[in-house]
Amino acid sequence: CITSDRIIWVATAGNGIIAVCHDSVIAHITTQQGLTTNCNRTIAVGKKGQILIGTNEGISFVDYSLSISNPSVKNISTNDGLTSNIINKILFLNDTIYAATNNGISVIPASISTRAFDIPIRIIGIKINQKDTFIQTQYELGVKQNNINLQFAGIELGGHFRNAQLSLDEGKTWEDIEGTNLSLQLGSGRHFIWLRAVDINRNTGNQILKLQFNIATPFFKAWWFWLLVSIMVLAASFYMYTRSTRRKHQQKINTLLHQKELNELEIQALKSQINPHFVFNCLNSIQGFIYEEDFENADIYLRKFSDILRSTLHYSSQPSISIKEELDYIETYLTLEKLRFGNKFSYSIDVQEGLLQDELFLPAMLLQPFIENAITHGLNHLKGRQGKLMIKVYLADSSLHILIDDNGIGREQANKIKQHRHGAHESKGTKLTQRRLELYHIKLNITDKQNENEQGCGTNIHLQIPVPLM
Repeated sequence: CITSDRIIWVATAGNGIIAVCHDSVIAHITTQQGLTTNCNRTIAVGKKGQILIGTNEGISFVDYSLSISNPSVKNISTNDGLTSNIINKILFLNDTIYAATNNGISVIPASISTRAFDIPIRIIGIKINQKDTFIQTQYELGVKQNNINLQFAGIELGGHFRNAQLSLDEGKTWEDIEGTNLSLQLGSGRHFIWLRAVDINRNTGNQILKLQFNIATPFFKAWWFWLLVSIMVLAASFYMYTRSTRRKHQQKINTLLHQKELNELEIQALKSQINPHFVFNCLNSIQGFIYEEDFENADIYLRKFSDILRSTLHYSSQPSISIKEELDYIETYLTLEKLRFGNKFSYSIDVQEGLLQDELFLPAMLLQPFIENAITHGLNHLKGRQGKLMIKVYLADSSLHILIDDNGIGREQANKIKQHRHGAHESKGTKLTQRRLELYHIKLNITDKQNENEQGCGTNIHLQIPVPLM
């Protein structure tokens, strides 16, 4: 049919009603909007803003004057005076509806009113955890008895029951239920289940079925359990706080003791850094240059000797110095030793390109004992070949790496010579150096090099210093 507002209304045999305007579908009306069925037999234009639908279940008055997508629907059947619910044809004329049914013609005023039906809801079956249970209004259930299945019915013989509605908040909000079966998964605590009926004209009933389910609370959700947990947490927190405070206090004491030990160790190490033998040897070398009238080398040696004494005195008041200061000190020391040994060895210092030498620090004069050992016990005893000493500095893996490599006679041969001359003992300087490495967490790796004849041919020392230093 076509209404006066030029809307085409199409009644389908199984999909409700469709409204078309300007070649577009503008509305689709089904049982969700209030039709008694989606199977339609006939359609006609009624009053303005109204269409009439004939079905196998009576007549539906669809009033779309306020909303075409959600119209007001009123349904009548034999309970309202129709001779049959099967409607074959409808005609609207002069505010009167003529309906051709399977049992004659029904004449109905267009203003026919329908009454609301207050239909009661009754429970006809209940299952708890898939087990049939006696029907009652209140249930006391265990922790795991939370799977509820309800079967219900709207008690009305005239066929005006449309569907039921459910409320889980004691009637504050309602939602439609499809069918006559309801499954619920409830948590622990008290639950109110309210049901009410809706008739074919979407009138809600006043008779409300009220059910109550009290499901036991598991121990881990009970108030006493959480009180106990709170007490335990407070006790544990107090214990951890006390333990942490005690640990921090002990750490402060250990830090102070450690710093005191470190300072004392630094003073001892620096005092022994330039030992008397080195001083006497330097003075003898200067004296030798003078006797030989080699005044140029005597002047160079004297100036370098003065520089190294001045640096030693200056660094003795500092726990750490920069890489640049350390390498300058080593450079001066190597120059003196090279002159003293008559160019018996050569040396090289290789620093990684781009290394910020002024921003990286290490314990003051840490390298000097290793350099001294390499020259005195390794390179000094070489015969028939030139000694070589290589120092390499680079940064990797958040650590400063320093390599000291010589091609001397090796530690095994050097120890034999040392024992023959001085007996078996460990020098005080070596012990101090080892203790300094431990206190600063500096890793030391010493590799004894060997030639093809498995004879010692030098030593490789690898120092790994954490960055930043303690």
